[in-house]
Amino acid sequence: MGRRTVRIGMVLPPGGEELWLARAREALSVAGAVVADAYAPCPGKTVALPLPWRALLALERFFKRPRPDFLAKTAPSPASRPGQARPDVDILVVAPGCEVSPELLAQAPLGALQMEPVSAARIGRGVLEGRLLWHRAGHKTRLAAATATSAQGPLPLRFISAHLAKAALMPARVLARYGLLGEAFWESLPEAEPPRAEVSGPTGWGSLVFSLAGYGLKKLWQDVFCRRQWHLAMRTGNGDPLRANFAAEPFTPLIVPGKTGLADPFLVRRNGRAWLFAEEIPYRKKGMISVMELLPDASLSEPRLVLEEPFHLSYPHVFGFEGQMYMVPESAGARQVRLYRAVEFPWRWELERVLLDNVPATDATFLQDETGWWMFATLRPDGGSSWDELHLFRSGSLFGPYRPHPLNPVVSDVRRARPAGRIIRKDGRILRPAQDSSGWYGRALAMMEITVLTETDYEEREAARLEPERIPGSVCLHSFAADNGIEIVDGQRFVPIWRRV
Repeated sequence: MGRRTVRIGMVLPPGGEELWLARAREALSVAGAVVADAYAPCPGKTVALPLPWRALLALERFFKRPRPDFLAKTAPSPASRPGQARPDVDILVVAPGCEVSPELLAQAPLGALQMEPVSAARIGRGVLEGRLLWHRAGHKTRLAAATATSAQGPLPLRFISAHLAKAALMPARVLARYGLLGEAFWESLPEAEPPRAEVSGPTGWGSLVFSLAGYGLKKLWQDVFCRRQWHLAMRTGNGDPLRANFAAEPFTPLIVPGKTGLADPFLVRRNGRAWLFAEEIPYRKKGMISVMELLPDASLSEPRLVLEEPFHLSYPHVFGFEGQMYMVPESAGARQVRLYRAVEFPWRWELERVLLDNVPATDATFLQDETGWWMFATLRPDGGSSWDELHLFRSGSLFGPYRPHPLNPVVSDVRRARPAGRIIRKDGRILRPAQDSSGWYGRALAMMEITVLTETDYEEREAARLEPERIPGSVCLHSFAADNGIEIVDGQRFVPIWRRV
């Protein structure tokens, strides 16, 4: 755990622990903690979801049979027994809903970490917000960590599972940071706000049926009677997200005829010509990388395929370095981050090097500074989502090796984690386009200003936003590219199957 080993005691509900709590125990052990005896039953009453939600969860689990099923009960740990904590336990990890009393806190000098129960978290604007609270005797409760997960429709299993996949890792991550920074980390934590309002889902059978009926009709229209098409949209602009009218000016859609979609635009200028790389998405087929020329009249040439692999490709991050042109497309399907080099720009590319292997990193985005390279990418925790958690990697060379940042994930929030385009430098400020997938994938775009970027720390704040209403007829806006007075984004629309595109 960094400077020293931390001994953990776990306070669990009676009747065994859910799988996600067992995963939390495993994560603590992997991180270097010594997990001492587990203690059951926990004091106080556990908090449960409203009965209609519990019934719906049970039905979803029966028909979908999720793997892993984080809500499934596991056999009690061999060390699990009622009793008092051993005197050499440093900190307690307390299951959601268990009461954290002064008597309990007195058993461990570092106090107790407790994840809020799902029913005490808040669902609003398509997101489930959860917190890890740190209780210490003689101190006000502090916010040790927070996460936000996309909440999609009235079916709770998907987003609760993704939420629990992250919740299982939060105690180990917090204690790893404490091991690295010591009491300075504790002192840096803000006081926790009072408990959130109850979950704003269907609490009665009538509201549940109404929500399900509305959701079913919406999905019937979108997935049966329509096809989804990603497309590009353009406007004039200087690429500055900090200008006053950045969020207000509309984009004009650029619709490609037929059953093909285009997404993830990247603009690059080479030898006086401007090229737009994008993911080309043939209907119901894997993605591949195509290129178009941005002509002087701001029109685009026809897309031309330049890179295809047996696995899905998207997000063609193209950039120049030492006279060569390189591309790092998203290749999580191969569990690799792959660097390609142009052998005939922009038409032919060959694999130069695998930068990360056996890592399902998504949308790798690069930033060079005076001493090396940063790689930003989202990673999917087991059972979780690739939308939620931003990881940083550092290397002295573009070609690696890349080592993970000690604070990974540096962002655990579906509203701003996943990269959404080339990082922008403007007047000494660094701006990172990020996807906001609250409610559904790629809903909007947040421009995050990176305020601290070092090998031991990371901070960012939101500086601007782009909402999908800026593209007529679109329900998404999730990538941003700019060059030489042109700004290009992508959007998604639903096209009725009987309508020619």
